[in-house]
Amino acid sequence: MKNYAKLLVLPLCLLIFFVAACGSSPDGQTTNGPLKAAPATLSMALHSNGCFSRYGDSGGQVHVSDFLWGRFDSCNGQITLSTSGKWSFHQVRWSRPGLSETQFSFDGAWTIFQPASAETVYTFKVQGCNHNVFGTDCSLWDTVTFATYNPGECHPGYVWRGAFDSDHVCVIPATRAQAAYDNSQASSRVNPQGAYGPTTCLQGFVWRGTVASDHVCVTPNVRSQVMYDNAHAAERVYS
Repeated sequence: MKNYAKLLVLPLCLLIFFVAACGSSPDGQTTNGPLKAAPATLSMALHSNGCFSRYGDSGGQVHVSDFLWGRFDSCNGQITLSTSGKWSFHQVRWSRPGLSETQFSFDGAWTIFQPASAETVYTFKVQGCNHNVFGTDCSLWDTVTFATYNPGECHPGYVWRGAFDSDHVCVIPATRAQAAYDNSQASSRVNPQGAYGPTTCLQGFVWRGTVASDHVCVTPNVRSQVMYDNAHAAERVYS
């Protein structure tokens, strides 16, 4: 019995070493296991060491397989997919911009996918399956996405507006260019003797108003765009 136990130790150690080494390999390495606890209610959590965890986004869909939740952890660059484990195995299709869809399967209730690349968006499709006398019986696919961008970064297609150093409202690049241009023209658009003092705008211009103290003079259309972008700021940034 003792010799049998020794024979098991070496393969187990080799397996642990292999899993630990996956961090330097391409996308798609996985580790499987039994049921994991349900996540916290927060969609994102910052950790004291500067890392963060963000839960996947299912787009409000009702899950049709037994998929429960998924989470990206920045510290170790891994994505965890968790299910209720009621199916004998699961099939997963994953992709990200620049890579075509790849499929793998796993047994048990959860799998760890690593390493996950930073600053991209992964899409996972999860399907539960059972073997039967005719082959396999599978559920429909659930879809969940994971953004691996740092908190505060803009969604793809947006950049910080930069009307001033700490202006991190996310806008399209053309709006950022407009803000830089308006800053460069600021001194030529004021009437120092005007009713509002040295920041009084010439006729045809109004204060930009990115914040209450932003008195750069711009056209009314630009000010309207500023108000619109401010109102949609939370939708364009990763929390």
